[in-house]
Amino acid sequence: MLVLFILFLLSFAQVYAKDLVLASSYPLYYPLKYLAEGRFEMNVLIKSQADPHHYELKPGDLRSLQRAKAFLYLGLEGWELKIAQRVPEIKSYPLGKGMELIRVGKGYDPHLWLSPKAYMGIVENIQKVLSQIDPDGSEYYKKRASEYMEQLKALDSEYKNALSTCKRRTLVITHLSTAYLGRDYGLETVGLRGVHAEEEPKPSEVRRMVERAKRAKVSVIFAEVGHDEKLAKRVAQEVGARVLPLNTSLFPEKEEDDYFSIMRRNLQRLSEGLECQGK
Repeated sequence: MLVLFILFLLSFAQVYAKDLVLASSYPLYYPLKYLAEGRFEMNVLIKSQADPHHYELKPGDLRSLQRAKAFLYLGLEGWELKIAQRVPEIKSYPLGKGMELIRVGKGYDPHLWLSPKAYMGIVENIQKVLSQIDPDGSEYYKKRASEYMEQLKALDSEYKNALSTCKRRTLVITHLSTAYLGRDYGLETVGLRGVHAEEEPKPSEVRRMVERAKRAKVSVIFAEVGHDEKLAKRVAQEVGARVLPLNTSLFPEKEEDDYFSIMRRNLQRLSEGLECQGK
């Protein structure tokens, strides 16, 4: 009798369990979580602050990829493409299509999420994917996306208003992750490393960056949360600047964090480091 009851519970759970939609990283997970709330189970694949270029899939990750109804990824970096190869093509959805991307060498800069303006395109693409895999919920996804967009437009205005008043216009950061932020809000951006955090600069490149920072009278070097700060501290010492943190991976620093709380905290740090007056 007990066995029959357990089997009944298991079958009941299977009937009412929601399909899983998996996002590769936190920048994609935050809008997915909002747009699909109540209709899907949602999760993020990489939950650590470790450099994703060196991330090794765990057995639990592989099980999640196999179970997922859809895997959402940006599709602009090799590490994501390798993971997507573990998923049937019909279940994998690259979200970088149709975006105004910044070309870097033979590829593209993936850090769209650090500009609220550029991030809007990601949200639109997530809404399209959800409507594609769940047509019955298309009106719901449009409504949720519209609500999210209104919040993004407000954040975009906050960034425009604050960053248009900055005394310092050159942003020096651990690696070149802020190109979209610079493009959309009128800042010059300098990375101590390239677009990929594992790229080590040559001594001659470091010297040039130090001289460039001195000419721009940089007073702050931004060190990315979760990244090695040694190079940032070394350059800051040579330039006579201090180091401030900036969360470029959008890894939650607090339990209640979402895209907006992290980006507003980033804006506070940018405003402090670039000596912005606000409006």
